[in-house]
Amino acid sequence: MNAFPLKVGGNIELYRFREAFDRLMNLARLGNKYLTDNEPPECSKPIPKGENHLAVSLQIVAMALL
Repeated sequence: MNAFPLKVGGNIELYRFREAFDRLMNLARLGNKYLTDNEPPECSKPIPKGENHLAVSLQIVAMALL
């Protein structure tokens, strides 16, 4: 996953904006699918210990921003 920012940055440096955009959109789709598949319980129920949906989601976003 550490190579992701380098690949996007490399695409931008080579003026391959469409490829960079496609990579970022694929990351966004991956994050969206993860959140959809691991939808947290309803707000009225306590979140079980060990649930890390938010942490994983934030890591996905961080990968795009590095």
